[in-house]
Amino acid sequence: MIIFTEKKRRKQLEEYLKKEKQSYTFVTGADSFKKISDTEFTINHSLKDNFGKLFKEISSKVTDELKIISFHSGKKISDKISDEVLQHSGCILILNIIQAISKAKFLKSPQLSIVTENALAINDRDDVSGLISSSLWGMGKVVSLEHPELKCKLIDTDSETGSEYLFKEINSSTGEDQIAFRNNERLAARLIRSKSRQDKIIPIDDKSTYLITGGLGGLGILTAKWLADKGARHLALISRSNNTDPVIDHLDELRSMKAEVRTYKADVTNRDELKTIIEDIRRSGYPLKGIIHSAGVLDDGVILNQSPEKFEKVTGPKVEGAMHLHELTKKDSIDFFVMYSSIASVLGSAGQANHSAANAFLDSLAHYRRHLDLPALSINWGVWSEIGSAAAKGADNQEKIAGIKSINPKQGMSALEKAMMTDTAQIGVMIMDWYKYSGSN
Repeated sequence: MIIFTEKKRRKQLEEYLKKEKQSYTFVTGADSFKKISDTEFTINHSLKDNFGKLFKEISSKVTDELKIISFHSGKKISDKISDEVLQHSGCILILNIIQAISKAKFLKSPQLSIVTENALAINDRDDVSGLISSSLWGMGKVVSLEHPELKCKLIDTDSETGSEYLFKEINSSTGEDQIAFRNNERLAARLIRSKSRQDKIIPIDDKSTYLITGGLGGLGILTAKWLADKGARHLALISRSNNTDPVIDHLDELRSMKAEVRTYKADVTNRDELKTIIEDIRRSGYPLKGIIHSAGVLDDGVILNQSPEKFEKVTGPKVEGAMHLHELTKKDSIDFFVMYSSIASVLGSAGQANHSAANAFLDSLAHYRRHLDLPALSINWGVWSEIGSAAAKGADNQEKIAGIKSINPKQGMSALEKAMMTDTAQIGVMIMDWYKYSGSN
């Protein structure tokens, strides 16, 4: 087995593998590729050619099915964490592994296992301290769809998970490929139906400001009209785009609904620009009470054709934008913090590894905020018709996920209201033919 891990975790793993008389090769991060011994290499995770060199060294010696295991630590996220670390979060490592496997001369396809630590919220006690690695769960689901020959397993552990439980899972063939361990108890992923609370009222008032990122896009405008219809009278819409004629018409409609609308041209990946906007809202006399993060872009492509640049283009607005909003407003007394995620992070979507990865981060961020007693809701939207980046690319007329049907604007806003009346951190909204979906998976 080839094990990608940090030096601090290597000792624990090596002790167990020696005791079990398992053969292994450790690969740790460094500035460049180096063969230290037949069982130890260093590699630069961001340099694709390093992976080719590694597999060339190893492939000739592999006679049985090879297991490749990528460990990602539960490094705690901090408010000062760099954008670069957020952007990569282990995904570029996995991208380079898969692209190198496709060119390596292994006799059999390797089995890939991605192991994170506290990247998911399994129960209310979980603090999601490994949030930084959560994007790997979105990407890993796409690996399973595009490369079933790799038999990709996603495993989330806690600090108590023993090596014996972990390697038993890696070596098992139960058919379950999304597993978590908590206090050495094995848990498998399942979808469950959610119910709205009939007694919960969505707090929207006419003396507060509600901020929408991606505010001049189709979903942003639709959401702004929904807020205005619910009584919001002060809206702050952030967008990288200019006010085109169709947008101006929508803004006029919002103002006819008695809403004061302020538009801000800004890049949500730029913390300073967001900070300036939030400070302007605080000075307005109408305090910030709600945030809806709907910003996002698509740049699809199968994993073999993906690149770090394509990942950064898609993850930036979602991941960095959400983290900046979290950091800049966590001391504000806001009533809701809603993030528009995607069903792709739950089910995976072939050709959208970057999109799935970015939205998986939003899902875990919602749980992370809840652990801090801050409001948060991540909505895993299905495909929208008529509006949004998917519709703009014609994806609303395609079944990127078998069985999924498009959501029209009226259905979507009705679902948004119901979702905000739940008492959960994450909820999926989709129209699905489950028989068709299960038949294709």
